[in-house]
Amino acid sequence: MARKPQPSARYLKSSWTVQAPGRAAIYGVRVKGVFASIVAATAVSLVLAGAAGADTEDDTYLKLINSTGLGCGQGPFACPTGDSDMIQIGRAICRQLTHGNSSLAVSQAIIRQKPGVQPDMIVRLVAAAKTAYCPT
Repeated sequence: MARKPQPSARYLKSSWTVQAPGRAAIYGVRVKGVFASIVAATAVSLVLAGAAGADTEDDTYLKLINSTGLGCGQGPFACPTGDSDMIQIGRAICRQLTHGNSSLAVSQAIIRQKPGVQPDMIVRLVAAAKTAYCPT
């Protein structure tokens, strides 16, 4: 079998790259500009996806606690700045769960901090936070 001759470096250079002095290019498009555009588009999409995901999680959590009678003005937790206080509580619960604490341990810690609150309310609050914020 005869080997095909290897193309010359001149052929390769002219066939798939166009070099402007001092600039790298592939198929006649500057690499730096394309790379910067891809990075910018990826960053914007991640920011928007993160914001949309956070809103969805927060909405889910607020719906869950409101449906169980634990929302602002319904349950035993003070909400001087509104729903954002309950959202912070839910996120703090999830942080504790993701750091290895059990639902029972988190519930007991909240009961110690809020001794007048019914344990079943705390269990529902922890369950709502786990459902909305904690990864499965």
